[in-house]
Amino acid sequence: MVPGVPFIEQTDEQFRTLMEPGGFGTARFMQAVHPQMKEQGGGSIVNVTSSSALQGIFPRAAYVASKGAAMAITRIAAREWGPDRIRVNADGPYAMGDALRSWSVAQPDAFEQIKKQSALGYIGDAEADVAPAVAFLLGDDSHHVTGQIFMIDGGQYISPV
Repeated sequence: MVPGVPFIEQTDEQFRTLMEPGGFGTARFMQAVHPQMKEQGGGSIVNVTSSSALQGIFPRAAYVASKGAAMAITRIAAREWGPDRIRVNADGPYAMGDALRSWSVAQPDAFEQIKKQSALGYIGDAEADVAPAVAFLLGDDSHHVTGQIFMIDGGQYISPV
């Protein structure tokens, strides 16, 4: 991840470091699977994004931009590929992983503050909390859902109405 550098100081290379996998990688993957999904009569794509794209987390401009690009591509493809019966949604997970676990040990006080940002008061588990929601989006029960961004984050980010 690009270190916390103010936006005004971020270089093109720092932006590319995150836009390549985040924005361009998401687009390339979707373009690669579209022909097969169309040929088989439809399918479901779930992209990964982050609530940081909705909040504008400082000082992470490149990361925020890459996640915002994934959101935009999700919505564009949902509209364009709907006639092909391809549903496109995204999730914004907030769950304990290796990096967050390491950080929680290194900075326990800061980690406790982060936990308090969740409406539910804890950071979820990727397997137990995020995976079932993604499975729903990929499955037939969500056949009427497309173009949506789901924050699977325990209320860490609650969207304004």
